[in-house]
Amino acid sequence: MLFDKRAELLRELFDNCERVSEATKERYLSQLKLATNLAKSVRNVIAHNHILLELYKNPNDEELYEKDYIFSSRNKNKKISFEDMVVKSVETEAFAMELSETYLQILKEWRH
Repeated sequence: MLFDKRAELLRELFDNCERVSEATKERYLSQLKLATNLAKSVRNVIAHNHILLELYKNPNDEELYEKDYIFSSRNKNKKISFEDMVVKSVETEAFAMELSETYLQILKEWRH
């Protein structure tokens, strides 16, 4: 099952959960939406495409420049540079920690 479909199923199941507070549900569902967006915008581009070299000439100094990107094969306007990957990696790690904390809160509430 694709990640989008699994996330949708989780949302439906979680909406009907009565053992978890509304605040925790809202936080989890918000994080699930963010995870889905990260998967679409970053993870899928990195996982399903390859690195391409972009060459361009600066009109001001006539120098030839190159930059490595991962381009989406479906949408050439979607590209991720190494610098973008580093930033997204840090953001994703922080997000994963928040999601883990929410998951622990869900378990605590579920047990009581």
